[in-house]
Amino acid sequence: MPLRPANRPLHETLKENVRKIIYADELGFDQAWVGEHFSATTEPIAALMMFMASLLAKTKNIVFGTGVVALPNQDPEIVAAEAEQFDHMSEGRFIFGIGPSGLSSGHEVFRNTDGKVRTEKLLESIDFITKIWRQDPPYDIQGKYWQVKITESTVPSLGIGYMQKPYQRPLPPIAMSPFSGKVKAAVRT
Repeated sequence: MPLRPANRPLHETLKENVRKIIYADELGFDQAWVGEHFSATTEPIAALMMFMASLLAKTKNIVFGTGVVALPNQDPEIVAAEAEQFDHMSEGRFIFGIGPSGLSSGHEVFRNTDGKVRTEKLLESIDFITKIWRQDPPYDIQGKYWQVKITESTVPSLGIGYMQKPYQRPLPPIAMSPFSGKVKAAVRT
């Protein structure tokens, strides 16, 4: 996890983290994990796949892991699209790390302060993302918190109405913290 002093300029931290990941690749490390936080200056990367994409041409072998995408905070169709695009850009050098969000300030900013609701949203989002990646239109995925629907606006010959699939088939590796109670809930579903 790229950490920094709370008062250090972000641009300096980003440059340092780029250098560290390039060096790790040169040394033969096989994975680099980057976390997502919208409300912490000590862990300042809000657009983690954008940050990791900036490293693809500068590294050769290292696999990038999202540590983690906080699924309750974002619409699952956006997460699915961004993750599949990164998977293609990296040609499979990708592990899709997901979780419920760990910072109370992140819970507050996204109006997800209820732990039970965060767990429900996490599980629903996992279901939505994997359905999007496994099927073609029509999409009519209804949940308690989200809906994904493309049933009438498809033009198969032009690919309109089709959501992209990941590079890694059937799915990129999906990881959750083994210490999370949410893992137990996800496994039960």
